Amino acid sequence: MNLHHLKFESEMPVSVEELFAWHEKPSAFTRLCPPWDKIRIIKPPESLQKGTKVELEVKIGPIWKRLVAEHFEYEKNKLFADRQIIGPFGFWEHFHEFIAKTPNASIMRDKIKFSAPFGFLGKLFLTRFLKQKIRETFIYRHETLANDLQACEKAKGTTYRNIAITGANGLIGKNLSIFLEMAGFNVFKITRNPNPNHSNEVSWNPLTEAFPESILKNADAIIHLAGESIATGNWTQSKKEKIKNSRVISTQKIATALKTIPNRVRAFLCASAIGIYKEKPGESLFESSELGSDFLAEVGKEWESAALSATDVVEKVVTMRFGIILSLLGGALPELLKPFLFRMGRFWGYEKANFSWIALDDVLHGILHLLTENRVSGPVNFTAPSSVTNSDFISTLESIYHQKAFIPVPTLPLKILMGEKAERMILADFNVLPQKLELSGYKFLYPTLEPALRHLLGKHH
Repeated sequence: MNLHHLKFESEMPVSVEELFAWHEKPSAFTRLCPPWDKIRIIKPPESLQKGTKVELEVKIGPIWKRLVAEHFEYEKNKLFADRQIIGPFGFWEHFHEFIAKTPNASIMRDKIKFSAPFGFLGKLFLTRFLKQKIRETFIYRHETLANDLQACEKAKGTTYRNIAITGANGLIGKNLSIFLEMAGFNVFKITRNPNPNHSNEVSWNPLTEAFPESILKNADAIIHLAGESIATGNWTQSKKEKIKNSRVISTQKIATALKTIPNRVRAFLCASAIGIYKEKPGESLFESSELGSDFLAEVGKEWESAALSATDVVEKVVTMRFGIILSLLGGALPELLKPFLFRMGRFWGYEKANFSWIALDDVLHGILHLLTENRVSGPVNFTAPSSVTNSDFISTLESIYHQKAFIPVPTLPLKILMGEKAERMILADFNVLPQKLELSGYKFLYPTLEPALRHLLGKHH
């Protein structure tokens, strides 16, 4: 068997005990899974101790393949190791080593031994591909881990320890729940379809039910992310009513509930969107900029008004105006990649339209920043400090993928098929800047587009 050896090593901004404890939390593996890997967790490991197993399904091309790994070494605060029993590799062993450097710094070292499947043919045709894939995975893992550990240190400074999240199964909610749990918060997930085996999941249908009283009595902060998707389906009158009601009515019910027990919940963070602004091509838009009067803007204004009505009974109310959130796990990025991979991408006639984006991890870290920074309230833009044009976005993808998108995307069919949705979501020109976040001291993980996309897409080479 021809074994290959890889090693990855990074300094981490916490003690070796804290570093090891982070890895022992139930969601550690999920948090470090790269978004480009298609993985289903069938049976998570109960611990890192010897003999425990993890069972996954990994997608290789069009096929889902079972992977079972077993932990076979464990020494607290020093190492643990796992070995593939069943899976796609010919052989796989992974040693996680933890080395103390100073009382507040440590070394994380991953040592991999692997071989390709299919014997000589696998060695000949798959080894180089597997090496690159493993490298990208561990670059992603170490970068994400270092950023999150820094956030864990910051999280120690907040008194909001019990956090309730609505829309906990959405793109932001699912990832925020894991991120905050890993940072040491107690998280209550509020969904329409809770898992009965999870005691921290609470049922709520915002259109038919009052906000759960149990949350009011136990949460220090509520983060409201629930709402009908604006990206799926055409904006028929029925769809528009769902978009509006799912946001405004749910927020009104939370605000009303908060007034029944004044000052128990001390922070209310409510989602909003940059579609609230009046579109002004060529101008920079800040939290104080003029608001629009179209459908999305009117929804945004009612949405935020409902949230801000709780100001008298909650210490801190924030409306988070999200830009286009970039992640392979959902949202706009997978849809933007589809035409690009067929050599298309620039919107004909809209190449210079501004694209106000933000990486998903900056959304998560930015929300944590709002929980630790008491001076920030009211509307807050969640966009990167450097918006790009549609043409610049495609040029960045061309640089990353080493291929040209030379076929323009015709916009007339989009307007005919999608109507107002195309004008306001796909072809809109917003240069929205995160003035309040930056003035409050938030340091973006990904302030510019190319490093963000390389991290999100696993394309560091």
